Amino acid sequence: MRRKGCVPDVITYATLVTSFCKAGRISQGYEFLDAMVREGLRVESEVYLGFFAAHEKEEQLEECLELMERMKECRCPPDLGIYNVVIRLSCKLGEMKQAMALWNEMENGGLSPGVDTFAIMVNGLVGQGALVEAVILRTLLGGGSLLHPNMGC
Repeated sequence: MRRKGCVPDVITYATLVTSFCKAGRISQGYEFLDAMVREGLRVESEVYLGFFAAHEKEEQLEECLELMERMKECRCPPDLGIYNVVIRLSCKLGEMKQAMALWNEMENGGLSPGVDTFAIMVNGLVGQGALVEAVILRTLLGGGSLLHPNMGC
């Protein structure tokens, strides 16, 4: 591109990062992310989301947590979608304390959990056998029961 006189912009880099992450070539995605930062381009949370999805697929919780810290250092705080991915992965790996810590961090940062966030936590709690906590959380959401009204019909 550069040899032809074209300078990559945020959209070009974001497309490359997302494509490499979807293909499981995360390290190459990071190379382009680093290039974006070197060139002074603003990296938005949508660009980071590809990395989180790839790390979730590989069950790499530590990498997700490190990337969240990197985002904060770059003044690009994780959004609700990113918190949902990392909370879901924490639950999947049985790391409920980590999931709750992320939930609290999210709320303390001014983000409100969405319906998806509640569903992720309820499913994680049920999966860990914490039924009482799941019912309490489900009640907070306003649903009252863990059972879907059409379940068992």
